[in-house]
Amino acid sequence: MDFPRIQSLLGIVFFPALLWLFSKHRNAFPWRLAAWTLALQLLGAWCVLRTVPGHFLFLACDGVADQLSVVAMEGAKTVFGPLADGVQLEKVFGEGHGHIFAVWVGAVITVVSASVALLNHWNVLPRVVSLMALLLRKTLGYSGSESLCATANGFLGHTESILVIKAYVEKLTSSELLSTMTVGLATVSVGAIAVYAKLGDGAGHLVTAICLSILGGMLCSKILLPETEQSQTRAGALLGPSRTAGSAVEAVCAGAQQGLQLALSVLAMLLAFTALVAIANICLGGVQAALGVSQPWKLEQIVGVFHVPVAWLTGVPAQDCLAVGELLGRRTVFNEFLGYLALADLRGVLSSRSFTLATYALSGFANPASIGMLVAAVASIAPGRMREAAELGARALLAGLCTSYLSAAVAGFVLG
Repeated sequence: MDFPRIQSLLGIVFFPALLWLFSKHRNAFPWRLAAWTLALQLLGAWCVLRTVPGHFLFLACDGVADQLSVVAMEGAKTVFGPLADGVQLEKVFGEGHGHIFAVWVGAVITVVSASVALLNHWNVLPRVVSLMALLLRKTLGYSGSESLCATANGFLGHTESILVIKAYVEKLTSSELLSTMTVGLATVSVGAIAVYAKLGDGAGHLVTAICLSILGGMLCSKILLPETEQSQTRAGALLGPSRTAGSAVEAVCAGAQQGLQLALSVLAMLLAFTALVAIANICLGGVQAALGVSQPWKLEQIVGVFHVPVAWLTGVPAQDCLAVGELLGRRTVFNEFLGYLALADLRGVLSSRSFTLATYALSGFANPASIGMLVAAVASIAPGRMREAAELGARALLAGLCTSYLSAAVAGFVLG
């Protein structure tokens, strides 16, 4: 076995072990569940990353993401004119300046959101979610409600997926509640894939990361808080009504409006967090200058140092661990969008293995701001569970982060 695989194997052991240290019931470690989940993760990753059919699946995912970006920019040209025309922009601003980030992100997220709404209206998405949830329940023994919510996270946002099990939230066990929160923080939505695919290592790896994190997120939550209560949806759960629109046209319109709101939210958070990072670095620079430090450290560098061991345990080569650690620190403190933006700047600087594993490790909404959004979503559905959701927030964040790192380690082990 080569050394990079040994690194990743150590990570596969370390991240569940770390969660066990913080478990509420250490004597109830889910050995059988852990063995089956890790086996399914390794088998699934091998099928996708190391086989010919998996290669074609990769090409298909990348092709869909590319085409979504192309058609989105075609739509953007009708609204923004030359501001969405890469050729015209490069003539004015020079080579390498062929797109305006806000225009591109807004167009892609809006088109993807409208497409998802249409699939939901045609009952395609609910059927896929129900089938995947059934497989999770039958193979790994999860309850119906947490299985539905977990699979929905692969298509919807971490707050929207909770609405899928709206009828059950009030009666979820504590372990089920943590499970729904953890998987939400450990995955990214379909709408984000089209954007992150261009910044990271393609849609194929992101889709693989989501599948791995759905399995890993449920396992990590069960390690932190094993099930000790009787679930009321052990035998299954019904998916709530999917059609909220009267026609396909209405569904597309509603999806486009939701996508635009999400795009504006993403751009606003990006602007605000980037400015806050700059302010923090100015303050840190001033303090360090007063102490006589000739080359002041930035906030992302300080946080990144603590993530160097994490990067190494996923299988990142030693020479890239500091750079990848900074990316992971940026994601943890702020959000994954800033992490992927910084990753895009390191294309060609990091080794191909480091770039790929960073794509996996950054995949997830695990950050403090997302905890607040999740708690608010739970409170809007079941006000009586708000305090419990808030108390579980730190555990969900830890489990969500470990899930993303575990997915990266599994991919690193399979890739070799």
